[in-house]
Amino acid sequence: MMFKPEVLVLTLAATMMMARGLQIGRRELLASAFVGWTTTTPKPANAEDGVQLFAKNCAACHAGGGNIVARTKTLSAADLNRDGYSSLEKMAEIIALGKNAMPGYGEACQPKLACTFGPHLSEDEVNSVAEFVLDQAQAGWPQS
Repeated sequence: MMFKPEVLVLTLAATMMMARGLQIGRRELLASAFVGWTTTTPKPANAEDGVQLFAKNCAACHAGGGNIVARTKTLSAADLNRDGYSSLEKMAEIIALGKNAMPGYGEACQPKLACTFGPHLSEDEVNSVAEFVLDQAQAGWPQS
Protein backbone atom coordinates (compact mmCIF):
# COMPACT_ATOMS: atom_id res chain seq x y z
CA MET A 1 0.00 0.00 0.00
CA MET A 2 1.52 3.34 -1.05
CA PHE A 3 0.84 6.52 0.85
CA LYS A 4 0.47 9.95 -0.66
CA PRO A 5 2.51 12.27 1.59
CA GLU A 6 1.35 15.34 -0.35
CA VAL A 7 -2.18 14.69 0.91
CA LEU A 8 -0.87 14.61 4.48
CA VAL A 9 1.00 17.88 3.94
CA LEU A 10 -2.06 19.59 2.45
CA THR A 11 -4.30 18.27 5.20
CA LEU A 12 -1.85 19.37 7.88
CA ALA A 13 -1.54 22.84 6.30
CA ALA A 14 -5.33 23.23 6.09
CA THR A 15 -5.72 22.00 9.65
CA MET A 16 -3.11 24.44 10.92
CA MET A 17 -4.93 27.32 9.20
CA MET A 18 -8.20 26.15 10.72
CA ALA A 19 -6.57 25.82 14.12
CA ARG A 20 -5.50 29.45 14.10
CA GLY A 21 -9.02 30.69 13.52
CA LEU A 22 -10.91 28.16 15.57
CA GLN A 23 -8.63 27.54 18.58
CA ILE A 24 -8.25 23.81 17.97
CA GLY A 25 -5.88 22.05 20.35
CA ARG A 26 -2.76 20.08 19.46
CA ARG A 27 -4.45 16.71 19.97
CA GLU A 28 -7.19 17.51 17.43
CA LEU A 29 -4.56 18.96 15.08
CA LEU A 30 -2.56 15.73 15.15
CA ALA A 31 -5.68 13.60 14.80
CA SER A 32 -6.83 15.44 11.68
CA ALA A 33 -3.35 15.22 10.17
CA PHE A 34 -3.38 11.43 10.54
CA VAL A 35 -6.93 11.24 9.22
CA GLY A 36 -5.78 13.01 6.05
CA TRP A 37 -3.13 10.36 5.29
CA THR A 38 -4.69 8.36 2.44
CA THR A 39 -3.77 5.42 0.26
CA THR A 40 -3.65 5.41 -3.53
CA THR A 41 -5.98 2.42 -3.91
CA PRO A 42 -9.60 3.56 -4.40
CA LYS A 43 -12.33 1.13 -3.38
CA PRO A 44 -15.95 0.97 -4.49
CA ALA A 45 -18.42 2.35 -1.95
CA ASN A 46 -20.50 0.01 0.18
CA ALA A 47 -21.94 -0.07 3.70
CA GLU A 48 -18.57 -0.95 5.28
CA ASP A 49 -16.94 1.91 3.38
CA GLY A 50 -19.18 4.37 5.22
CA VAL A 51 -17.45 3.37 8.44
CA GLN A 52 -13.98 3.65 6.93
CA LEU A 53 -14.69 6.88 5.05
CA PHE A 54 -16.10 8.48 8.20
CA ALA A 55 -13.02 7.43 10.17
CA LYS A 56 -10.72 8.83 7.50
CA ASN A 57 -12.52 12.07 6.63
CA CYS A 58 -14.83 13.02 9.49
CA ALA A 59 -13.72 11.53 12.80
CA ALA A 60 -11.10 14.18 13.54
CA CYS A 61 -13.92 16.67 14.14
CA HIS A 62 -16.90 14.34 14.66
CA ALA A 63 -15.54 11.43 16.73
CA GLY A 64 -18.34 9.65 18.55
CA GLY A 65 -20.89 11.91 16.88
CA GLY A 66 -19.51 15.05 18.50
CA ASN A 67 -18.28 18.28 16.94
CA ILE A 68 -15.03 19.88 18.15
CA VAL A 69 -15.59 23.03 16.07
CA ALA A 70 -19.25 23.84 16.80
CA ARG A 71 -20.07 21.94 19.98
CA THR A 72 -23.84 22.55 19.73
CA LYS A 73 -24.02 21.03 16.23
CA THR A 74 -23.29 17.39 16.96
CA LEU A 75 -24.31 14.36 14.94
CA SER A 76 -26.81 13.25 17.58
CA ALA A 77 -30.30 12.44 16.33
CA ALA A 78 -31.74 15.39 18.28
CA ASP A 79 -29.28 17.90 16.79
CA LEU A 80 -29.66 16.51 13.25
CA ASN A 81 -33.46 16.79 13.54
CA ARG A 82 -33.22 20.31 14.95
CA ASP A 83 -30.85 21.45 12.20
CA GLY A 84 -32.73 19.75 9.34
CA TYR A 85 -30.20 17.02 8.52
CA SER A 86 -32.14 13.90 9.50
CA SER A 87 -32.80 12.78 5.91
CA LEU A 88 -30.32 10.93 3.70
CA GLU A 89 -30.64 13.64 1.04
CA LYS A 90 -29.82 16.52 3.41
CA MET A 91 -27.02 14.62 5.14
CA ALA A 92 -25.44 13.74 1.78
CA GLU A 93 -25.76 17.37 0.70
CA ILE A 94 -23.85 18.79 3.67
CA ILE A 95 -21.16 16.09 3.33
CA ALA A 96 -20.76 16.80 -0.38
CA LEU A 97 -20.93 20.61 -0.32
CA GLY A 98 -19.96 21.51 3.26
CA LYS A 99 -21.25 24.44 5.29
CA ASN A 100 -19.58 27.13 7.38
CA ALA A 101 -16.36 25.68 8.90
CA MET A 102 -17.03 22.18 7.53
CA PRO A 103 -15.44 21.61 4.13
CA GLY A 104 -17.29 19.84 1.35
CA TYR A 105 -16.04 16.39 0.38
CA GLY A 106 -18.07 15.72 -2.78
CA GLU A 107 -16.91 15.91 -6.38
CA ALA A 108 -19.31 18.81 -7.06
CA CYS A 109 -18.01 20.98 -4.20
CA GLN A 110 -17.41 24.61 -5.20
CA PRO A 111 -15.68 27.02 -4.68
CA LYS A 112 -12.41 25.21 -4.13
CA LEU A 113 -11.68 27.03 -0.85
CA ALA A 114 -14.89 25.60 0.63
CA CYS A 115 -13.80 22.04 -0.16
CA THR A 116 -11.43 19.51 1.31
CA PHE A 117 -7.85 19.73 0.08
CA GLY A 118 -7.69 15.93 -0.06
CA PRO A 119 -9.32 13.56 -2.53
CA HIS A 120 -13.00 14.15 -3.10
CA LEU A 121 -15.62 11.47 -2.50
CA SER A 122 -17.82 10.01 -5.22
CA GLU A 123 -21.60 10.28 -4.89
CA ASP A 124 -21.73 6.64 -3.73
CA GLU A 125 -19.07 7.31 -1.10
CA VAL A 126 -20.89 10.43 0.13
CA ASN A 127 -24.10 8.38 0.43
CA SER A 128 -22.23 5.64 2.33
CA VAL A 129 -20.98 8.19 4.87
CA ALA A 130 -24.44 9.77 5.13
CA GLU A 131 -26.05 6.37 5.79
CA PHE A 132 -23.43 5.56 8.42
CA VAL A 133 -23.95 8.89 10.21
CA LEU A 134 -27.74 8.57 10.23
CA ASP A 135 -27.58 4.94 11.40
CA GLN A 136 -25.17 5.85 14.20
CA ALA A 137 -27.27 8.86 15.22
CA GLN A 138 -30.38 6.69 15.52
CA ALA A 139 -28.43 4.16 17.58
CA GLY A 140 -26.90 6.80 19.86
CA TRP A 141 -23.39 6.50 18.36
CA PRO A 142 -22.41 3.09 19.74
CA GLN A 143 -19.61 2.67 17.16
CA SER A 144 -17.14 5.40 18.06
